[in-house]
Amino acid sequence: MAKIARTHVHVEKKGGKDDGKVVIFAAGDEIPAWAQKIISNDDVYAEDDAVVEEAPESPAAGPYDGKPDDELRALLTARELPTDGDTAALIARLTQADAEQE
Repeated sequence: MAKIARTHVHVEKKGGKDDGKVVIFAAGDEIPAWAQKIISNDDVYAEDDAVVEEAPESPAAGPYDGKPDDELRALLTARELPTDGDTAALIARLTQADAEQE
């Protein structure tokens, strides 16, 4: 009987030419018999009538993500906004200013 993954599961192949290779099954994937023999946690399998959990989408990167703090502070200074706080505070301030301009 085919079993479906309820969540992501990593299975390491044992023996043969693929020994040690890790195979990743995503939520909703059918788990092959060889992997079912290795998986010891039955919680990874979806119930027959259960809705499979989908991984939450990561938020889209904003225009300021990945920029160094000194660049963020320069942008804030140019807009005459406060430059104190950590990276998240700087990005939040710039994002809020952008929204207020629209």
